[in-house]
Amino acid sequence: WDMIKVLNEKKLFGFHISPKIGVKKTIIIMTHKDPELLSEAKRVLKDFQNIPNVLFLTKIDEEESGSKVKTIMAIFLILLILSLAVGAIYYLYQQKIVFDNEALYQDTQALGVEEIEIDINTLKAFQESFKNQETQEQSMALKAMEISTAVISDMVPDSMKEQYSSEALVESFNGKGGIKLVLKDSNMSSEDFNMSVEELNSYAMSFIKDNNFSQALKYYDKALKSDKLDRDELFNTHANKGNLYRQTDELKKAEASYRESLEITKALEQKSKKKYANSVAWNLTKLAHTHKDLNQTGLFKQELEEAEKIYLKSVKLFRGLARKNPKLHQQNLAWSLNMLANFYLNEKREPKKSIKPRKEALDIYRKLVKKNPKVFDLRLYKTINSLAKGYMQLHRLEMAKSAYTEGLSLIKKMFEEDTSYSNYLALSFKSLGTLHTKEESYEKATSYYQQALTVYRKLAIQEPKIYRANITLIHHDIATLYSHKQEFSTAKQEYQKVIEEYKVLNRFAPLKYHANIAKALNSLAQIEIMQENLSKSKEQLNRAIVFGKAISKENSRSSREVLSVSYARLAFISWLKKDITSALSYYQKSLNLVSNFVVAKSYVEILVEKNRYKDAQAFFELMLKTYTQKEQKAEIWMMYGKFYLDISSDGGEEKLKKSLKLYSEIYKEDATALPEVQEIRSLIENNTTHPL
Repeated sequence: WDMIKVLNEKKLFGFHISPKIGVKKTIIIMTHKDPELLSEAKRVLKDFQNIPNVLFLTKIDEEESGSKVKTIMAIFLILLILSLAVGAIYYLYQQKIVFDNEALYQDTQALGVEEIEIDINTLKAFQESFKNQETQEQSMALKAMEISTAVISDMVPDSMKEQYSSEALVESFNGKGGIKLVLKDSNMSSEDFNMSVEELNSYAMSFIKDNNFSQALKYYDKALKSDKLDRDELFNTHANKGNLYRQTDELKKAEASYRESLEITKALEQKSKKKYANSVAWNLTKLAHTHKDLNQTGLFKQELEEAEKIYLKSVKLFRGLARKNPKLHQQNLAWSLNMLANFYLNEKREPKKSIKPRKEALDIYRKLVKKNPKVFDLRLYKTINSLAKGYMQLHRLEMAKSAYTEGLSLIKKMFEEDTSYSNYLALSFKSLGTLHTKEESYEKATSYYQQALTVYRKLAIQEPKIYRANITLIHHDIATLYSHKQEFSTAKQEYQKVIEEYKVLNRFAPLKYHANIAKALNSLAQIEIMQENLSKSKEQLNRAIVFGKAISKENSRSSREVLSVSYARLAFISWLKKDITSALSYYQKSLNLVSNFVVAKSYVEILVEKNRYKDAQAFFELMLKTYTQKEQKAEIWMMYGKFYLDISSDGGEEKLKKSLKLYSEIYKEDATALPEVQEIRSLIENNTTHPL
């Protein structure tokens, strides 16, 4: 199906692509009468020739003489008619995609369409009867079978199957009518349609990318029912299903799927710790975050701690193995160190802890790459980039710049030898553009963004579906750059262009880019706030809320994130207008969606400002339970202590000392230079407040 879409995008017509779906392998045969067009198609579809479990064949379709066609046995007449009908409709459908993309998204009613029920058992009998014969008739019969089964199989999404009998296609088909093939009920679980579990999972992931979650879920369910499922595939499918449920905010179902996956990996771990320990830890982490979303903070902390212990044990295990057999296990040690670093960076939100294991992994890959660059170059590059990401989160921009620059040098060298690394080259340019924007080195940032655009535009010629969105994302970054430069007029124009481009992309994947549009609208609203155009800002935020709410079912997480930002900015506008009641209400809405630390601080600051002592005290206690990073806790204790000095001199000082202790643990000898530490010490020394 994806091959057909690529050919359509390249305006290559007249191909016959016939998939035969097997349990272990899918065979795809592509034929065309023009050898040059066939060569061009092979070039644009080169990536499909390297997919595991797919055999891709191409063949020049020779002209058939009329006399041979007349000799086809009557037993195949029905199949031939079906194949020709489907082929004609299929070809017209292909044409329709290219010349009128809008037709894909119009609701049309079937006109004069005859449904024909296909019995797979009959088709199979035809196939078996000619099994040992190499005849013209057998070839045509098998081709008819392949075309028919391709149309009614699950390789074509249900939403697209309707297009085969749409009004537009029927009218194009000589205005007479058309044929819609349907599968006989008794054949729904036929072996002919029993794709491998790997294929089913792959199709599910494709549907998730297109925001078609209900269809993705069907594929995961089919995979779990397959009698060919091994235990590795079983726990992966349950985990993937859990990811999908969590994305759509069906947290109880997500919890059940992760738990299923966890139980399987725990059993497998008993047989091989080095193979499955990290899978157990990964499942525990996902389960922990699901429990956090369910407000089961006790389970969240417990599981996250258990996951951390397993990651540390995994590193220890591979460290021991690497000492005994470095040639075999050094790369495994580097991998496990990266897993631990990712856990600290992405799951525990403790970027500082991620640096040490990441640097150790980096040292190992530097040695391995000297011996085998082809195998380890990309792993080295990814590790360098991840280290830079950690430094960025710690606001250590110089160290991040050094890492990103090293990564760029490496990927440039790799790109010179193999242009397939283009997307990583673009990623490096984009990352350095973002870094220089933060450093306010705007000319350098612009240069890097333009280099990223150059690479992405070349990639978009071959794969527009993927890289057109990347181009739009760079333009969003450029708009942000203009906003940082306070060139607000240009920034607003750029954001508007980004919004319009995402709307175009939405035509090809409805709702997929709603979150991106909402983010751009939120950014526009922020500029309007800075320019004191509060009514205009409120208008943009309300538009963002419409887009955010529209994807609440399809992508609950993205919906919550953009809505949370919109409500927080509406709260700020209300605060500027001295409408404290509305401000608190909007902040509460924002926090109910996402536990954003900055929003929580703003909310509690208003409570303090309005002398709502009881509410403020309760919220400070809630913040201490919710935000677990040491930096966050230090800041909360500082705010809590300053607030509490008005209630109790001793109580306020006690809280300030807790903050001071945390800052000292985090920054050690550098802590004395921190403005926060200096302020805390001044408050303690000058604490003359008497208890109320």
